[in-house]
Amino acid sequence: VFRDEFDGDNLADHWEVVNPDPDAFIVENGKLLAVAAANSPALSSGEAANLFKLTEPLPKADWVLSASFDVDFQTAAEAPFLGIVEDGKDYMVVQPMAVPCGNWGNRLCFGIEAIKSSGGKITRFEKWLIHEQGFENFVYDEAAAATIPQPVELRIVKKGRTYQPGIAWSTIDESTKKPVRTWVDLEVFTVLRLKGKPAVGVYQKSATPGESAAEVDWVRIQVPEE
Repeated sequence: VFRDEFDGDNLADHWEVVNPDPDAFIVENGKLLAVAAANSPALSSGEAANLFKLTEPLPKADWVLSASFDVDFQTAAEAPFLGIVEDGKDYMVVQPMAVPCGNWGNRLCFGIEAIKSSGGKITRFEKWLIHEQGFENFVYDEAAAATIPQPVELRIVKKGRTYQPGIAWSTIDESTKKPVRTWVDLEVFTVLRLKGKPAVGVYQKSATPGESAAEVDWVRIQVPEE
């Protein structure tokens, strides 16, 4: 139904940029690169910079919204997201989370979380995929770069009035010893009246002195085969 691979040097006309900061995003080499500055506003504030909203209408029936990201995990606050966003009070997003964990903060945990805000009321699901991965000499950004498979591919699947977020995840097939990429899904949200437009972007979940960057390789909307 829709696919954007960010060809050319500018955003296509079907994108609206909310709270634009032209110095913090660029389209080049077939990707949309966005940067969230230090201590930047969260999505829930309604003031997050460079919220890229798709103006194309969603199909009226069931659909699958997905996007592929390359993410620099370096502050433990990165939140590159895919979702349906109206404003800071009404949105539904799925995003990866990579944090130091363990008793001494010297291990790596990675997973996904999905957040639905309805009139400012938050519901949330999460699932950890890497739990306390240990390193002899732990450095967060080095551990994340060595452990988290890239690209990070996210999706939301609509079936009726339910919406199921998920992430494409690589595991090793024990019989072939080769990587197998499958979808890991979270629990479903139920939305009676969907508000907003498909959106991507990156923000920081907590205050940090460092900046966060993510490249969006493509965004697409598909209709499931009957």
